[in-house]
Amino acid sequence: MNMGWNASLATGINAIDSEHFDFLRRMNALLNNRDGCDSVASALHMLTFLEHHVLHHFVEEEEQMVLHDYPAMLVHRDEHVRLVDSVLNARCDLELHNNRLEVIILSNRLLASWLLEHLNTLDRSFAQFLRPAPFQSQWDCV
Repeated sequence: MNMGWNASLATGINAIDSEHFDFLRRMNALLNNRDGCDSVASALHMLTFLEHHVLHHFVEEEEQMVLHDYPAMLVHRDEHVRLVDSVLNARCDLELHNNRLEVIILSNRLLASWLLEHLNTLDRSFAQFLRPAPFQSQWDCV
C-alpha cells in the first residue's frame, strides 16, 4: 500500500498538515522497503524514527489542545496512546524476533485505517475547533 498526500487530508493548520505530510512520507518509505536485503535494520530504524516523530507531534498537538481547552482532548489523546503503543510493540517485536511481518502488518494498518481515520475525524475536528472558518491550506495543491 502506498498513499500520497491529497487535499482532503488537509486540516488547514499548516504546522499540523506539514507533520502529517511527513508522517505519510515516512510510512510509505517503510512499506516500500519491505523487500530490501537490509529490511530488518531499515525497518527498525524507521520505526524508531516514527516513534520519536509521533511522540513529538502528539506532544505538540496535545499542548495546543490544553492551551485552547479543547473539550475532546481525552478521546484524542487516547487514540495517540494506542498508536504509540502499537509502534513500540512492533519495534520491540522486531528487535527481539526480527519479525518483519509484524512491522508490515502494523504499517499497512496504520495507513489503511488508523491514520486516515484519525486525520479525517479527530484531527479535522480539532482543526475546526481551532479555526472554524473555511480555509485555504498551502497543502491543498501538493
